[in-house]
Amino acid sequence: MGEFFSEGWTRTKQGFSQLWTNWNAVREVQARRNKGEEISLHDYCMVARDKKDTGDGPPALLLATLCPFLLPRLPAHRPST
Repeated sequence: MGEFFSEGWTRTKQGFSQLWTNWNAVREVQARRNKGEEISLHDYCMVARDKKDTGDGPPALLLATLCPFLLPRLPAHRPST
C-alpha cells in the first residue's frame, strides 16, 4: 500500500512540474503571437491544451481542499537507527 501512495505522489509532482513548464512555454508562444509572428501547429496545440489544463485546475484544487483524504499520503519520517 505504501508503494501505491509513494508512486502516486511521484506522479503528482511530475504532473505539476510539467504543467509549470508548459505554462511558461505557452506564455512565450502567446508573446510571439501578440507580436504578429506565425506560430506552428505544435504551438497552437500547446496553447489549446493549456486552456484545458487551466480549466481543470480550480475543480482539482477545490477537490483537494474539501477531500484531502483523496491525496496520496507522504510516508512517515522514520529516524535512522
